[in-house]
Amino acid sequence: MGTEARSVTTGESATSATSVATAKISAPGEEASPFFTTTEAGYLTRRLRTVIVSGFGMLGGAESWLLSMLDASKDRLDIGVILLADGPLRQELEARGIHVIVRATSASKSAMFRASWWLRRQLKRTSPDLVLANGVKAAAIACPAARLVGVRSVWVKHDHSYDKTLARPLAKLATGVIATAHSLCAATKRPDITVIEPPRPVPAHSREAAHTLLREAGIELPQAKVLAMLGRYVPYKGIDTAIRALAQPEAAGWNLVTIGGIDPAHPNEKERLAALATELGVSSRVQLADYLPEAGRMLAAADALAVLTHGGGPGREGYGMSAAEAMAAKLPVIAINDGGPVAKRIDSDDSGTVAGLLIPPADPTALAEALSTLNGPVLREMMGVEGHRRIAEAPDATESGRRFASALTRTALRPGAGLREGPDLTVIAPVFNEGPVITKLLDLIKPQLGAHDEFLLIDGGSRDETRETIRQYASRDSRIKLIEDDGGNIAHSRNVGIRAAKRTFVACTDAGCDPGPNWLNAFRAAAAEHNGMVLGVYHTGMRNWFEKAMAAVAWADPVELQRPTPFRRLYGKILGRWFLPHRVEGRSVGFSTEAFNAAGGFPEYLAIAEDEAFGKNLIGAGYESIHSLDADVIWYQRPSIKATWRQFYGYGHGGGTSKSPLLLFRDAVRVLAYAIAAALPFVLGTLGVIITSAGLAIYLSTPIARLIRRRHNPLLILALPACYLLKDIAKVAGATTALWSGRKRSQGTR
Repeated sequence: MGTEARSVTTGESATSATSVATAKISAPGEEASPFFTTTEAGYLTRRLRTVIVSGFGMLGGAESWLLSMLDASKDRLDIGVILLADGPLRQELEARGIHVIVRATSASKSAMFRASWWLRRQLKRTSPDLVLANGVKAAAIACPAARLVGVRSVWVKHDHSYDKTLARPLAKLATGVIATAHSLCAATKRPDITVIEPPRPVPAHSREAAHTLLREAGIELPQAKVLAMLGRYVPYKGIDTAIRALAQPEAAGWNLVTIGGIDPAHPNEKERLAALATELGVSSRVQLADYLPEAGRMLAAADALAVLTHGGGPGREGYGMSAAEAMAAKLPVIAINDGGPVAKRIDSDDSGTVAGLLIPPADPTALAEALSTLNGPVLREMMGVEGHRRIAEAPDATESGRRFASALTRTALRPGAGLREGPDLTVIAPVFNEGPVITKLLDLIKPQLGAHDEFLLIDGGSRDETRETIRQYASRDSRIKLIEDDGGNIAHSRNVGIRAAKRTFVACTDAGCDPGPNWLNAFRAAAAEHNGMVLGVYHTGMRNWFEKAMAAVAWADPVELQRPTPFRRLYGKILGRWFLPHRVEGRSVGFSTEAFNAAGGFPEYLAIAEDEAFGKNLIGAGYESIHSLDADVIWYQRPSIKATWRQFYGYGHGGGTSKSPLLLFRDAVRVLAYAIAAALPFVLGTLGVIITSAGLAIYLSTPIARLIRRRHNPLLILALPACYLLKDIAKVAGATTALWSGRKRSQGTR
């Protein structure tokens, strides 16, 4: 973002919004100014452009968690925020220099649909790397919009709201899910959720300082014991339970102080609670205070804290930020015995000690008895000390922020984005008679090498000037080394080079590829946070009309991985032109040497498809595979029809030799599709022609879209069917030959 915080307000009921800095009030539908900055100096790869959508403008636990994450990871994220309601959160964000748009949106289905459609337009215009939906309402609006335009999204789940109805659909719509407590995961039915609990609270103010700060804010605490509650004024927070408890004899000597904001869904809740206190004759012992920034740090002025969330809202408390803040302030906590995160944090541990008391939900009598139990200062102090010890073991803000940024960058397929430094690397390139291209490869890699990186080129027996050229570069730069190992295939050469590597993470490419100017830094950034395999992407080099047509039909486009719209996802999964996390391309891949050894190296018995087999073995060994859109190369195709036939015949042969179920299934589907397409016009007549034509149109739709996106000559569309036939027949022929040869060898062995 820029140095000046900007605020734009649009949508329904937006007239109350103002800006701390330069505010612009726009009418519904008016375009907002661009979100993101263009200054990215000093980073290995640019920061992650992130649009955050948050459902509420008040500052509750979900919003405090978000602010703590942004504070800890701000150097790695380029952020713009859309708020669905105005409130103190906007001021907090703008004070951090973050661009905010307020798009006031009610909870009605029609309003949320309009907001989602509006957001879809904003995402197309701003083109972020990722959308972060903070809470259920935000996810219900942001995740469908992001899915439609192909932007990856992360839903942050803070509580149990709508678990029975929305948790699974939203989790499916989102690319990734972050939960702020382990107990929140089960309802989504996803096994890959990242749990990032709120970081350890900052140190609390002393009791005297807390009293002073509260007094300055207009909250004068009585001399009697004080039960505190923090949070929004909503019926399910259980404040009415606390008021009713004060009316019972066991709670004599206790006062209640609540601090929180008004929830737009329950604008009269505070008045209802005040009327209840008056009705029960305890109004003189109840203070219902407004929202106060950093109230959690002032809890030492109280004597206990209650977390009484019950049915009617989320069902039970999520992480319970106020409970953690109370423990940091050495206060005992009274909580609902619901098995949730708060109850688990304060309940008896292996030593038998507790950090508070558990009671049934919506039970004033039980709460009054708990307050009676806490009358003695010795017990309160013992529980407070135990709670302080437990919360001190929670991760600090730095570690939580690191995990937050890592989860977002990985989901956006930009692992390590926004980092300023990373480990030393080894670059591996197998070469064989690469005289025409070796100089270009060396010139592209050399400027990217760090002081302690190394570039190993493994020559398999070149008979041209390849070795001499490498020797000349190596004589001038000690980071470049030639390894001569005649007679092996590409898998053997890679294995030789990787086993000679002095660094613990290697990046591989091939001669004939043009690594992008930031290719090596992309792997360096990913290696700083990832110990498995990182798959780069490739753009197809196109030098003539044939290569342009073949690129359209045969090779996935990184744009489709970057923006996976629903149609692109479906087309890629069915027809195979898609970047898959297990589909290794030796043109651009990196991995740790630890993962390489666990996978057993590249299988040298395969002349083709050895990289895919290696990837499957690595994943089978328990290592994760992720893509990096930043690690891009240009890869040049075969220049002639004959060379292209040999290439795809080899791919098919490799799939048949390795007996890859996925590759063989796709080959079988191709044969079946061609057979059906040929038979339908004869069997169904005109209807068959229509069906076949429709199928052909679908089959050609993505290649045509690629030609249009690349602004190639429209006449190339006429060449697409022939290119498809060339590729598909060659692959099926190669696979059939390999399977037949394997069957004959098997029979011979028997």
